[in-house]
Amino acid sequence: MDAVGRTNAIWAASAILLMFGGTRLLGRSTFVLLAITLLTADLFAFGINYNPTCDRSKVYPETPLTNKLQSIANDSRIAPINPSWSLFTTPDAMLPPNAAMVYGLYDVQGYDSLFLRSYQRELALVEGTDPSPPENGNMVLVRRNTPLLWKAAGTILTNIPLPQLPPGVEPLGTCAGVYLYRASEPEGFADVLAKAHVLDPELASFWPVGVYPEPGNPNKMSAEFLRGPTYPGWKMIHDRGEKLDRFWEVGLAALPGQETARFVFEPFSFRLGLFLMFVGVSALACVGIYRQLKNRSTMSQ
Repeated sequence: MDAVGRTNAIWAASAILLMFGGTRLLGRSTFVLLAITLLTADLFAFGINYNPTCDRSKVYPETPLTNKLQSIANDSRIAPINPSWSLFTTPDAMLPPNAAMVYGLYDVQGYDSLFLRSYQRELALVEGTDPSPPENGNMVLVRRNTPLLWKAAGTILTNIPLPQLPPGVEPLGTCAGVYLYRASEPEGFADVLAKAHVLDPELASFWPVGVYPEPGNPNKMSAEFLRGPTYPGWKMIHDRGEKLDRFWEVGLAALPGQETARFVFEPFSFRLGLFLMFVGVSALACVGIYRQLKNRSTMSQ
């Protein structure tokens, strides 16, 4: 039986079940059991072969371009410039959004219906335009070549040669019709932001490295603070129990093995959604308890 036949059979069974249930020819428990069975059958009838599985290599095969990027990216971000997108024709895109992560590459662009607006705003500042194409607001693309882009990514991909290159940018030639460029000094994942002065020397024990007394004044300590990348919605929980919204608040780089941190995704919208969900569940529970108590009191009378 093909998909159309399965659908027609489910519809016919549903109509018969509703008819018998509406005329009370079936008991309530029997009707509920048959309804659950019918819904389960419907899910299986729809889901069978809807998402067939296969080896990853058949969907995302190794290509000369992906092999080249894996050899030159060196764990830095890549930024394919895709100026346009289309829902009517096959997009002329290099590494469509989310495809790079399959190959272990860190891509600036992405495609997720749940991405935070903070990502879109930050990429808009880098590009000077809306990174989401008009056809799909769930997608953020690198649509323009701007000076800030060379600080955000170490490797740039274009389908046409760039006419002018900023200082420190090295052309790497072409691969599979794609022009590759590498920035010699992209911004790192963390760099020194500023030096701060700590008046209380006892606070120096809070930082394992990078704190030293000021020359000529042992009561004043200097500390180097780091600036890290922005990951909106993510929190870093230090092994000291602190929860930091911005990773650079951790301050100093720790010696290997001395300090650890774990990361959790806790955007405000997620916490608000959980709160509203618990409020809704609590309200439904209260209504159910109230109705149950009311029914008991009515039956006792």
